[in-house]
Amino acid sequence: MLTLEQLKHFAQHGWLIQEKVFDDECMDACRQAMDETAATQPAMKDDDEQTFMMGIINHHQIFRDCFLNPTL
Repeated sequence: MLTLEQLKHFAQHGWLIQEKVFDDECMDACRQAMDETAATQPAMKDDDEQTFMMGIINHHQIFRDCFLNPTL
């Protein structure tokens, strides 16, 4: 359940950080899938360490599983 402060933040910013929604095992799988997916994406600039991935949910089943998890 979200607090009133969390709801206000979400209303103002459109996002909210909630810790421990998924267990460590799930997050490790997500990190591994993110690293594997990022390695296949073209760099934005030669000196840029950031990677932009459109439709990340389509790249790996783990992202779909997280998105569809009823906890969210």
